[in-house]
Amino acid sequence: MGNLKEAQAKIKTAKAEKQFWVNLSQLDLTTEDLGTLLPELETFADLQQLNLEENKLEILPQAIGNLPALQRLNLGGNKLKTLPVEICKLNNLSSLILNHNKFQDFPETVRWLPNLVSLYLDQNELKVLPEEMCSMTQLKQLSLNGNQIETLPEKFGELINLQVVGLNDNGLKELPAAVLSLHELEYLFLGGNRLQTIPTDIDKLSKLEILYLDWKELKDIPPALGRFRKRQTLARRY
Repeated sequence: MGNLKEAQAKIKTAKAEKQFWVNLSQLDLTTEDLGTLLPELETFADLQQLNLEENKLEILPQAIGNLPALQRLNLGGNKLKTLPVEICKLNNLSSLILNHNKFQDFPETVRWLPNLVSLYLDQNELKVLPEEMCSMTQLKQLSLNGNQIETLPEKFGELINLQVVGLNDNGLKELPAAVLSLHELEYLFLGGNRLQTIPTDIDKLSKLEILYLDWKELKDIPPALGRFRKRQTLARRY
């Protein structure tokens, strides 16, 4: 409670001193132990970056939809299991960080964020990725490290603008051929899974620079990996 009052006092002080109150573009409330979102935040109509990392938040209030200029939202290190539908009002949001929360299901509401290009869901409790997420074709970075994902959606290859995919430390048993449709892919992280094979024509990913996986788990190493090295693409042992 003390930290909540202190955070409220910071905002009120900024208002009293007219320090970027109306035109404030960035606000960092990391580790303020808020427990809940401050209603005063609604006043920051021009806020573009908001950091609420490590605040023990269990619920993200509907009022989050009242920040129309928001471009980057960091909610990492909280206790969130769901997101309110009002987050869909954040039409300018391009980066959403949800690492180290309690998501067991993929947050469906993020599908309706038209300008979201970076989504981070590391260290949650995800087991299944819905096919519907593959409609987020604007995504360029998708980080899902440290979950319990065993398979990728059949339509995963429709995420055609992906440049970075993080899937370290999951339970993947195979890499579907659909991945070969990700022609913009530059970084693919697959360490800490149970992959025994990878597509033999993995070198179709012509822009791939780093492929990170467990060599020791592979039953067969495709000749294509040798062709990666010839064009200075890096394959690393986990």
